[in-house]
Amino acid sequence: MKYFWFGLFLICFSTFTLGTLDLRSDFDLKIFSEKQYFVGNDLGDFIENPESLWGKESWFMWTIPTLVMFVYDRPLTQYYVDNLAPEWQSIAHRNWPLNFNRDDLLFEVNKYLFIYENLNPNPGLKRYVFCTSEALIDAFFVSQSLKHVFGRQRPSGLARGGNPGRDYTHITADPHNWFNFNFTPDGEFTSMPSTHGTVYFAHSTILGKAIDNELLGDVFGFLNYYIMPGNHMHWASDMWIGYVLGKAIGKYVWDRYEGEDLSDKWFVYPSFYPGEGRYYPVIAFWKMF
Repeated sequence: MKYFWFGLFLICFSTFTLGTLDLRSDFDLKIFSEKQYFVGNDLGDFIENPESLWGKESWFMWTIPTLVMFVYDRPLTQYYVDNLAPEWQSIAHRNWPLNFNRDDLLFEVNKYLFIYENLNPNPGLKRYVFCTSEALIDAFFVSQSLKHVFGRQRPSGLARGGNPGRDYTHITADPHNWFNFNFTPDGEFTSMPSTHGTVYFAHSTILGKAIDNELLGDVFGFLNYYIMPGNHMHWASDMWIGYVLGKAIGKYVWDRYEGEDLSDKWFVYPSFYPGEGRYYPVIAFWKMF
């Protein structure tokens, strides 16, 4: 019974929280609400058993560097903005395929891997495709929900996008400005955590698990995230929390299906709204064969 009430609450909360993201698009909220998807079992399991995400020793191991990041957030962010971001982003803008929309690429590759696996069955690839799809949904929902819970102001004090000619590299905000409850999509107070960071590292963690080389998976996630075109508009700790959260989600989802037969199972595939330029958890139920 407690799962029922918890699931009902989270479904309602996701309808409201994720629904606010569609206010900028040409699609009405009704269509969005009909197509959104929420991975209730994963979050329900975590509430019941938080150690399923990280063990006791891991909670301690990740807490120390996180606290250090919070203490030195402003100088670290300023160094990144002044020295690292311009160089990496210039590389991304100049070179194909780095300047390609990697959100789209990530999901499209997973889709075609699904098709390939059905034509050429492979248990390892099946698990990778299944876990990747579920982790991407989890990462998106969790990070977007936490943004509105934390209500942290972005470093520039500006909303992400919609401010042509504004200087996003000038840090004017206080890194300790939290809990401004404003549900504007990509708004001024939606800095933590970085959704791109959470999604990319959830995927790269599963990739590392699939190829049995987590370090290489982290390298892939790092490159994919930090040379993405555009303005990150996050504090250094926002990116770090995105990394930690993404790894935790990827690890949890991968371990959850250890040794499980995924044949004949339905799963959900994340997709795009056409022309919207960002991903949403749109329902597209596919079946494993």
